[in-house]
This record gives sequence, structure tokens and C-alpha cells, in this order.
Amino acid sequence: MSNSMTSLDARLQAALRGLDTSPAFEERLMARVRTESEAIAVERLERLQRLERARLTEQRRYGMARRQLRLVAFVQFVTLESVGITLLAGFGIRVAWAQFGAPVTELFHLYGPLILTGAGIALALAPLAVQLTGLRRRIGFAQ
Repeated sequence: MSNSMTSLDARLQAALRGLDTSPAFEERLMARVRTESEAIAVERLERLQRLERARLTEQRRYGMARRQLRLVAFVQFVTLESVGITLLAGFGIRVAWAQFGAPVTELFHLYGPLILTGAGIALALAPLAVQLTGLRRRIGFAQ
């Protein structure tokens, strides 16, 4: 028995040799845990700051891209053809107005509000009609 106890003691001493059993162990352990938790908190704060900087950078890039796309859309809208059509329509209206004069003015005063109201309603309903035709195609009603 004594031989097995000696070997057990030797094995336990070998296994527990690196343990700290000196006084104030708990205070040192708590100081080490506090230091590590502060380091983790600092690391999290730095990561959050990096994420916020990245978010602000992406937000600025997004704003710049939107402004550029608005400019491109405007330039695409105001093409040479649209300017030409506008000038041609203006010229045609000017010629028609000079040609017909008073009768056209009188008709416009009588029916102008009605015509403009009808055109406004038609323009307001146009997107709805486009949506409905797209919906009918998706559902399968249109052939």
C-alpha cells in the first residue's frame, strides 16, 4: 500500500506542480480577469468605431452614386430628340395659334379646364394601368 500511495503522491505532485497556492491568489486572479475584460471591451469599442466609420464611408459613397445617377438620368432624359420634339411642338402650337387666333382662344377658354382635367386624370391612371397589365401577365390572364 505504501508503494501505491507514494506513486500516487508523486503523480499528484507532478500534475499539480504548476498551481499557484501562494497568498493573494484570488486578488491576482481577479486583477488578471479585470485586465482581460477591459482589453475585450476596448477591442469591441474599436471594432464598433471601425464599423461606424465604414458605415459613414458607404453612406457617402451611396449619396455620391445617387447624385451621379440623377445627373445621368437627367442627361439621358434631355437628349437631342426630346429638345427637338419640344421645339417642334412649340413651333406647331405657335403657328396654329397665329393661324386660328380668336376661335381657338374662345374654345380653349370654354373647354380648356375640362381638357386639362381629363389629361391629368389620364396621366394619373397611366401607372395604375401599367401595373394592372403587368399583374395580369404574371397571373396568366393575358394571352
